[in-house]
Amino acid sequence: MRIDVHSHFNPPRLAEAGAHHWSGWVPVHPPDLNTRVDAMDAAGIDLQLLWPYVQPNFPNLAKSRDFARFTNDIYRELGVRYRGRFSGWGSIPLPHVDAALAEIEYCLDDARFLGIGLGCSAAAIPLDDPQFDPIWAELDRRRAAVFIHPGQVRSGMPGATDYGLTLCLSSPMEIALASARLVLSGVSRRYPNVKFILATAGGMIPYVADSIVEAARRHGSDLGGIDVRAGLADFFYDTSVGKDPGKLSRTCDLCGTSHILFGTDAPYGDMASSVALVLDQFGVSDAEAILNRNAHSVLCHVDP
Repeated sequence: MRIDVHSHFNPPRLAEAGAHHWSGWVPVHPPDLNTRVDAMDAAGIDLQLLWPYVQPNFPNLAKSRDFARFTNDIYRELGVRYRGRFSGWGSIPLPHVDAALAEIEYCLDDARFLGIGLGCSAAAIPLDDPQFDPIWAELDRRRAAVFIHPGQVRSGMPGATDYGLTLCLSSPMEIALASARLVLSGVSRRYPNVKFILATAGGMIPYVADSIVEAARRHGSDLGGIDVRAGLADFFYDTSVGKDPGKLSRTCDLCGTSHILFGTDAPYGDMASSVALVLDQFGVSDAEAILNRNAHSVLCHVDP
């Protein structure tokens, strides 16, 4: 079974609701997914997991809670309408911990989503903030997959939002920062059953892993013996690397092929090209594992 762990679908009603809550650009996708199903068939993709463009991370509790359920119900309905070809990464209303815990139950038990999706922060609060420990504890108890995707915040660096640089520069740094903090803070070690999946092959992580290890060495007295490289290698990385095929080799050097999952970033990434990239970069056995097997041992409700 070929599972695409990284794709997007923002139908008009979801885009309109997202734009109402968020000041950034919100794309709108055609509501009919039949053409996408045809492309999935051509690429041998059985299931796509959808991540919304806007996460329900608002200071207002009611808005966060209602938008999370609105998003989750849209994706739940899609799974039924298209007979299991689509499912959603569950959206949860952080930073509101009690409401987020309730939505985790809805996502994983009622909607039977295969995991939870998060931005790289929640209402400007890092994911490793101690107030989120109950969230990590519950996800750890459930041995849940957590898909982390950048793009929810505007970079604080002057000029980073000009010339379309957010996607190619700010987002890769955003996910690298969030991922590094999850290791350096000890979150990923304290909750070892959470299976972290990093979109876009972890952004800058494959390029800056050695620098993160060196920074940790200089501050080693604060880390309680955390093996930073091992922590980064424990994450799972998807194959949506855009026009940088060499990134997959660097990612493999960091985590090994067993921690690489197939992802296309559809509709922005081409599905057939994404499959061809994996087949070109890896031997037959490793490519088969990445395309058809690795995700099975990571996701909820999927038999290995």
